[in-house]
Amino acid sequence: MNDPTVSDRLLELASQARVPDVLTEAGRQARFGEPRSVQVRRGQVWRASWDDVSLLVLLLDVGDFDVTMTPVTLDPPAEDEHCLVLEPRGTAFGVPVTVWRGLQAELPVRVLDAVLDQWTDEFVNAADQRLEADADLPPRSRRGTPILSEFDQAAMVRAEILDDLDTLRGSPVLPIESEGRSTPSLVNVLADKFSFEGLVTALMPLGLTQAEVMDIVRGYKPMTPAQAFAVSESTGVDHDLVLQAVRPLPADLVAQVQHPRLRTVWREHAARDNTDEAAAREAGAYGVLAMAARQTGSGPPDWSRRIEQYLLGSRSEER
Repeated sequence: MNDPTVSDRLLELASQARVPDVLTEAGRQARFGEPRSVQVRRGQVWRASWDDVSLLVLLLDVGDFDVTMTPVTLDPPAEDEHCLVLEPRGTAFGVPVTVWRGLQAELPVRVLDAVLDQWTDEFVNAADQRLEADADLPPRSRRGTPILSEFDQAAMVRAEILDDLDTLRGSPVLPIESEGRSTPSLVNVLADKFSFEGLVTALMPLGLTQAEVMDIVRGYKPMTPAQAFAVSESTGVDHDLVLQAVRPLPADLVAQVQHPRLRTVWREHAARDNTDEAAAREAGAYGVLAMAARQTGSGPPDWSRRIEQYLLGSRSEER
């Protein structure tokens, strides 16, 4: 460190690496509100994540279960001829941003993790491959340059993005009910392999009481896919056959429980129950369904309100 220019360079690098204030948790909350109330919209840049995979994505269309998106990268510098490259001043990231327009695709909403930025319509339209985006590029942007070799760093970055997208799409899904499908009882599915005592032995390690196992047998409580796996293991009945006794979830309920605003909640439940996010979300969804089955009322169920009731009950049990 005798050379003063060395320390100056390190300070410069440290300054460049500093997270912009608008991207901190406080900065994002100031821009988008409380995480539990955030709305998923076109033009937002989200971090999508599952397990150890994390990827930035620009949202182009938003549905109940999937979003149409295009991947975004900041570092290392990489691009191909389909990319849109934005200058540092155009976004909250403060560094050049590459939009991989050629990799536009759908992702499940359930992998959206944290909203980081909101881009202008001008940038979003230019990033949307479907809108003849190359007609007029906005200021502070340019087209990407072609990859000249398969050994180019950009080729490796693009391949890693494709791998990450496959992992994100492969995140566990919840069973959704479909019109015309009926759910057979567990007794009928197990037939001569049915034994109440055997079911209690199989399901108690998953936290079920004898009364709850009886509720499953009587059809008062839905059996989850994880519980079906335990039943299959203990009885020797084919897993796919036992899964037929798992009641699928209403689509509106699934859309609510897999919304990004609840990811923190399911992660907290996973840590509490020593399980993982997917299992905690599945347990929560079936917990809400079981609670709804005990309630009466007319009209379509208000799943948002029932989820809040379920979470309130969960917090009460922890005290």
